[in-house]
Order: sequence, then structure tokens, then C-alpha cells
Amino acid sequence: MIDNALNHAVCLLDTDWRITSWNTGAERLYGWTAEEIVGKPYDILFSDDERSDGTPAAMLTLAGQGAVDRRQAWHARKDGSTFRANCSVCPLVNESGTIVGYGSIVHDDTADNFLHSQMAAREAHLRSILETAPDGMITIDEHGIIQWFSTAAERLFGYTADEVVGRNVAILMPEPDAHLHDGFLERYLATGERRVIGAARQVVGRRKDGSLFPHEMFVGEAVVGKRRIFTGFVRDLTAREEADQHLREMQSELLHISRIATAGTMATAMAHEINQPLTAIANYVQSAAAMIHGRPGDELLRSALEEAGREAIRAGAIIQRLRDFVSRGELARTAEPIRHLLTEACTFASIGGVSTSLGCRIDAPASLPAVFVDRVQIQQVLINLIRNAKEAMDDKGTIHITARQDGDFVCVNVRDTGPGLPATLINSVFDPFVSTKATGMGLGLAICRTIIEAHGGKLWCSNASEGGAEFRFTIPKAEAIDG
Repeated sequence: MIDNALNHAVCLLDTDWRITSWNTGAERLYGWTAEEIVGKPYDILFSDDERSDGTPAAMLTLAGQGAVDRRQAWHARKDGSTFRANCSVCPLVNESGTIVGYGSIVHDDTADNFLHSQMAAREAHLRSILETAPDGMITIDEHGIIQWFSTAAERLFGYTADEVVGRNVAILMPEPDAHLHDGFLERYLATGERRVIGAARQVVGRRKDGSLFPHEMFVGEAVVGKRRIFTGFVRDLTAREEADQHLREMQSELLHISRIATAGTMATAMAHEINQPLTAIANYVQSAAAMIHGRPGDELLRSALEEAGREAIRAGAIIQRLRDFVSRGELARTAEPIRHLLTEACTFASIGGVSTSLGCRIDAPASLPAVFVDRVQIQQVLINLIRNAKEAMDDKGTIHITARQDGDFVCVNVRDTGPGLPATLINSVFDPFVSTKATGMGLGLAICRTIIEAHGGKLWCSNASEGGAEFRFTIPKAEAIDG
């Protein structure tokens, strides 16, 4: 039986600690045959360091006291190589209880130790990845009990792993999900019908302090023996939703400013147009009053005509004051990085625009100074020019936006690759109610010019030599204003 224990080296020792029996497994493990090893001292099986430390003597001394000694030690083969051995030494006693020798069983742990170290290294590597991953990871069993809670999950939910491991995962959910979760899990285990597993879902989590936050959850399943393990990966969506909300607010603000600017430009245009007939009416009425001056019986008519003239002049003054108010509105100026303005405007212009396939190519050196502008109004100008360029190109081409310093100003150029502007409109395209679009009101570019001039800059256009139209405008740089 001992000889058939091929994976274990079994040997017997006498009371002088010399080898008296040597099995086949020992021959395979150490390289010595029975004839070579029988009669040799037991410590020959140990490495030089172990013999120097007194390991063999300590094991046999303990066995001589009637105990069994088990320990790991370095053993030596016939060829001088060493290996890590799991060794046990026990006393052999006769019927009277007297120790008549010792038995030694040795197993080579080198492969097991290597496998264990490899597994430990892989586990440490995997744990380091999971612990540093930005997404939280939570593992639960088939009863919904938390088995593992990553560092990222601790940050997301505000709990430490010690606080939640062993508790039901429902503590991380608001009602009614918390109350219903165990039922969902039981139904899946009974029917196998997947509703959450294997698919990403947007849900709401509950932190330790009771606050709620949106997150994306992806759940995977693994079967270990007869047990099921469910792993959930949690990605916080708070920042993304805040960014979406900010984008919606910016769009709303831009739309509001656009409506105000449109109304202002319409008021300016109407004031300009209405002032002319009002002036003419005042002149005609005053002339008629002068013509009948001194004629008997016409005093009442003359008085009415003079009053009508005065009222026409007063109406013109009211409209002029309205026009001045609109054209001289206050600007909320701040120092803004020009490249950031251009990038944001391209993003806003692509939302709900003509086509998402058209791209904007921005060329704005990082060395450009900041500009001193009303950010929302300048973005409105850029959005208007970008959308006009997209419509002109009929969903094909690229919009080139460049910026360069021009003295105390920064000059921005928006160029498309469309057919260009008709020669008859180049000088009047910024006038109110002039448009190249069949359904356009002709106020967009007029608004743009009003905004740019209110900033102290200029807006003009031309047809590019390589084709397409280009619109240029200047806005003051922040240093120029500060200086």
C-alpha cells in the first residue's frame, strides 16, 4: 500500500533517525533508490539551510515526545535541487507504548504553491482593477444579500463595504423598488425570464444619507456550483444629467435672447419705417394749417390741423426713443476664451439644425487672447451664421471657422463651401426683411449686425475666392477693454 502511494514519499526511521524503509514515491520525488538511501540519516533529505536551522532535529524531537509534527520546509533531491515540501513526522510505538521508530510522509508542494501564488496574483490584479474602476461593482447572491462592495460603490452610495456586506441590496434602492426587488429575484429564479440581467437600465439609487441619484445599471450572472451570483456594475449619471440640464438651459436662454433680439430688430426697423410717414404727415398738416391761416371762420380747422401736427411729431419722438432704447441695450460682458465660444456655438448649432452630417472645422490658436463680450449674444451670432452656412451647402460640405487677432480685436471668419451670395444681395444682406430664403423673414443677419455693432465691432460678408460665402466680424479682446 505504501509503495503504491506514488504522489507521496513515505519512509520509516529507526530510533537513531536513520532511514530504514523507502517507498516508490520517495524514489520518484528525491531520485535516490532504496539501496542508496537506506541507512542514511534523515536530515539528508533537507536543504543545507534547513539542516543549519535544526529543522530535521526539531521535528524528530517533537515526535519523540509523542506528538505529530507537520510543517513546510525546503527539501533536497539527489541532484542537489530543492523543492518546497509539506512534511509530517510521527512516532511509531509498539504494544507497550514504547517508541520503536518514526514515520515520515512528504508531499511536493512546489506545483501547489506555484498555482496558489498565480491565483493570488491574478486575484490581486483583478481586485486592483475592480477597486480602481470608476464604475461601482456590487455582487449579491440568489437571496439578494450583498457579497462584495467595491471602493467605487462606496463612493457612490456613501456606505463602507463593512456596512453593507451581508445585508439585502434593497437598502440601496428607493421605494417601491426596494420592496419589490426580492419578488423580482424570486420570479427570475423560478421562471428564468430575464428582464434586467444582461441589459443596461437607467434606475435611481439611494445613498446612505437618503439622497437619490440616477445611475445606469448592468447586471451579469454567474453559476458557481449550485449557487448563483449576480454582479451589478453601477455608473453614476448625475454629471451627465446635470450637463444635459445645463445644455437645455443654455438652449432656452439662447432662444429667449433670440426672440428678444428679433423683437428689438423688428421694433428698430418699424421705427425707422414709421418715422418717415409720420414726418410727412406732420409736414402736410402744418402746411395745410399755414395755408388757411388768417382766413375768417377757419380758426377751428386751423387749430385742429396744428394739434394733429403736434401729435404726429410727438408720435415720431416716442418711436425714436423706442428705437434708441432697443439699439443701445446694456450688454452683460465677460472675458471669454474665443475657442470655447466657437466650440460651444458649433455644438448648439448642430442641435435641431439642418443636418448632423455637416461638420465644423475650427482653427483658433491657443495663443489668442480672450474676448470681452456678452457670451450669449455672440453665440447667437455664431449659431445664426453656422446654420445659414449649413442651409446654403444643402447638407454637403464643411464649415470652416477661423479666428485671428487683429490689433485690439479678434476677427472671426465663418466660411462655407456653398454657391455663395448673389451679387445683388452682398450690399443689402444685412438690411431688415432682406433674405435669400423663400420662407425667411430677413431679420437674422440684421440682428447679428446689431449685436456686433453694440460690441464695438463690425460685421461684413463676401464671396470667397475658392467658392462659398464667408462672413467676418470683429469683437474686442479683453486686454484692450481692460487697458
